[in-house]
Amino acid sequence: MLRLIIRTRDQELAFYEASKWVYSRGSERLRELWRYVELEAEIQSRGNMGRLKTSFTYACIEINRKEVKFMESLLKTLVKGGDTDANSAIVMGLVGCVVGYNRIPSYFKQKLINFRMTQSCRPREDIYAPYHVLDLVPELLRVRPDRYVKEHSTAANSTIL
Repeated sequence: MLRLIIRTRDQELAFYEASKWVYSRGSERLRELWRYVELEAEIQSRGNMGRLKTSFTYACIEINRKEVKFMESLLKTLVKGGDTDANSAIVMGLVGCVVGYNRIPSYFKQKLINFRMTQSCRPREDIYAPYHVLDLVPELLRVRPDRYVKEHSTAANSTIL
Protein backbone atom coordinates (compact mmCIF):
# COMPACT_ATOMS: atom_id res chain seq x y z
CA MET A 1 0.00 0.00 0.00
CA LEU A 2 2.77 2.44 0.90
CA ARG A 3 4.54 1.75 -2.37
CA LEU A 4 1.35 2.54 -4.30
CA ILE A 5 0.80 5.74 -2.34
CA ILE A 6 4.35 6.93 -2.98
CA ARG A 7 4.31 6.00 -6.67
CA THR A 8 0.85 7.25 -7.59
CA ARG A 9 0.19 9.81 -4.84
CA ASP A 10 -3.32 8.32 -4.85
CA GLN A 11 -4.20 7.12 -1.37
CA GLU A 12 -7.71 6.02 -2.34
CA LEU A 13 -6.39 3.77 -5.10
CA ALA A 14 -3.75 2.30 -2.78
CA PHE A 15 -6.32 1.60 -0.07
CA TYR A 16 -8.69 0.03 -2.61
CA GLU A 17 -5.94 -2.20 -4.03
CA ALA A 18 -4.80 -3.22 -0.55
CA SER A 19 -8.39 -4.05 0.44
CA LYS A 20 -8.85 -6.10 -2.71
CA TRP A 21 -5.69 -8.06 -1.96
CA VAL A 22 -6.55 -8.62 1.71
CA TYR A 23 -10.04 -9.92 0.97
CA SER A 24 -8.99 -12.10 -1.96
CA ARG A 25 -5.70 -13.54 -0.67
CA GLY A 26 -5.29 -12.65 2.99
CA SER A 27 -5.77 -14.99 5.91
CA GLU A 28 -8.81 -14.70 8.15
CA ARG A 29 -6.66 -12.99 10.80
CA LEU A 30 -5.41 -10.44 8.25
CA ARG A 31 -8.99 -9.76 7.13
CA GLU A 32 -9.95 -9.25 10.77
CA LEU A 33 -7.13 -6.72 11.25
CA TRP A 34 -8.05 -4.98 7.99
CA ARG A 35 -11.56 -4.44 9.33
CA TYR A 36 -9.96 -2.43 12.16
CA VAL A 37 -8.29 -0.29 9.50
CA GLU A 38 -11.55 0.24 7.61
CA LEU A 39 -13.37 1.22 10.80
CA GLU A 40 -10.41 3.21 12.17
CA ALA A 41 -10.89 1.16 15.33
CA GLU A 42 -8.55 0.85 18.27
CA ILE A 43 -7.03 -2.56 18.95
CA GLN A 44 -7.29 -3.67 22.54
CA SER A 45 -3.75 -4.07 23.80
CA ARG A 46 -2.47 -6.32 26.53
CA GLY A 47 -0.36 -4.03 28.63
CA ASN A 48 2.33 -2.26 26.70
CA MET A 49 3.73 -5.31 24.96
CA GLY A 50 4.60 -4.41 21.39
CA ARG A 51 2.71 -6.09 18.60
CA LEU A 52 3.75 -5.45 15.04
CA LYS A 53 0.21 -6.10 13.82
CA THR A 54 -1.05 -3.29 16.04
CA SER A 55 1.56 -0.83 14.78
CA PHE A 56 0.95 -1.60 11.13
CA THR A 57 -2.83 -1.50 11.58
CA TYR A 58 -2.51 1.97 13.11
CA ALA A 59 -0.12 3.00 10.33
CA CYS A 60 -2.62 1.89 7.68
CA ILE A 61 -5.33 3.90 9.42
CA GLU A 62 -3.17 7.03 9.46
CA ILE A 63 -1.86 6.84 5.90
CA ASN A 64 -5.37 6.21 4.58
CA ARG A 65 -6.71 9.56 5.81
CA LYS A 66 -7.70 12.12 3.16
CA GLU A 67 -5.11 14.52 4.51
CA VAL A 68 -2.22 12.98 6.41
CA LYS A 69 -0.78 15.34 9.02
CA PHE A 70 2.40 14.43 10.84
CA MET A 71 1.66 15.83 14.31
CA GLU A 72 -1.98 14.76 14.24
CA SER A 73 -0.97 11.19 13.38
CA LEU A 74 1.56 11.15 16.19
CA LEU A 75 -0.94 12.39 18.77
CA LYS A 76 -3.63 9.94 17.65
CA THR A 77 -1.15 7.07 17.92
CA LEU A 78 0.05 8.10 21.37
CA VAL A 79 -3.46 8.53 22.75
CA LYS A 80 -4.29 4.92 21.87
CA GLY A 81 -1.86 3.75 24.53
CA GLY A 82 -0.29 0.31 24.53
CA ASP A 83 3.34 0.17 23.43
CA THR A 84 3.40 3.84 22.46
CA ASP A 85 7.09 4.10 21.57
CA ALA A 86 7.02 1.11 19.22
CA ASN A 87 3.65 2.04 17.72
CA SER A 88 4.74 5.65 17.20
CA ALA A 89 8.07 4.67 15.65
CA ILE A 90 6.45 2.42 13.07
CA VAL A 91 3.42 4.61 12.37
CA MET A 92 5.46 7.79 12.07
CA GLY A 93 8.10 6.15 9.88
CA LEU A 94 5.40 5.28 7.38
CA VAL A 95 3.56 8.58 7.82
CA GLY A 96 6.87 10.37 7.16
CA CYS A 97 7.20 8.47 3.87
CA VAL A 98 3.73 9.60 2.84
CA VAL A 99 3.95 13.26 3.86
CA GLY A 100 7.53 13.69 2.66
CA TYR A 101 10.66 15.02 4.30
CA ASN A 102 9.68 18.68 3.98
CA ARG A 103 6.43 18.20 5.91
CA ILE A 104 8.11 16.57 8.91
CA PRO A 105 8.60 19.24 11.59
CA SER A 106 12.22 20.36 11.81
CA TYR A 107 12.25 19.64 15.55
CA PHE A 108 11.93 15.91 14.83
CA LYS A 109 14.49 15.96 12.05
CA GLN A 110 17.03 17.74 14.26
CA LYS A 111 16.50 15.27 17.11
CA LEU A 112 17.23 12.36 14.75
CA ILE A 113 20.24 14.01 13.17
CA ASN A 114 21.80 14.99 16.51
CA PHE A 115 20.99 11.85 18.51
CA ARG A 116 23.85 9.51 19.39
CA MET A 117 23.13 5.98 20.53
CA THR A 118 25.72 6.28 23.28
CA GLN A 119 23.44 8.86 24.97
CA SER A 120 20.64 6.32 25.29
CA CYS A 121 19.64 4.49 28.45
CA ARG A 122 20.39 1.36 26.37
CA PRO A 123 23.56 2.34 24.49
CA ARG A 124 24.14 0.73 21.11
CA GLU A 125 26.97 0.85 18.64
CA ASP A 126 27.14 4.09 16.69
CA ILE A 127 26.54 2.29 13.39
CA TYR A 128 22.85 1.97 14.37
CA ALA A 129 22.41 5.71 15.04
CA PRO A 130 19.66 7.33 12.94
CA TYR A 131 21.86 10.13 11.56
CA HIS A 132 23.49 7.57 9.22
CA VAL A 133 20.39 7.77 7.02
CA LEU A 134 21.76 11.08 5.68
CA ASP A 135 24.63 9.12 4.10
CA LEU A 136 22.57 6.05 3.25
CA VAL A 137 19.91 7.70 1.06
CA PRO A 138 22.34 9.35 -1.40
CA GLU A 139 24.26 6.07 -1.60
CA LEU A 140 21.06 4.14 -2.42
CA LEU A 141 20.23 6.69 -5.09
CA ARG A 142 23.73 6.39 -6.55
CA VAL A 143 23.78 2.60 -6.59
CA ARG A 144 20.22 2.00 -7.82
CA PRO A 145 18.79 5.16 -9.37
CA ASP A 146 16.50 3.00 -11.51
CA ARG A 147 14.78 1.75 -8.38
CA TYR A 148 14.42 5.02 -6.48
CA VAL A 149 14.15 7.80 -9.04
CA LYS A 150 11.47 8.18 -11.68
CA GLU A 151 12.79 10.21 -14.57
CA HIS A 152 10.63 12.97 -16.05
CA SER A 153 11.53 15.04 -19.08
CA THR A 154 14.71 16.43 -17.50
CA ALA A 155 17.04 15.31 -14.75
CA ALA A 156 16.16 18.46 -12.82
CA ASN A 157 12.58 17.25 -12.58
CA SER A 158 13.43 13.79 -11.23
CA THR A 159 11.22 12.50 -8.46
CA ILE A 160 12.42 10.29 -5.64
CA LEU A 161 10.05 7.37 -5.21
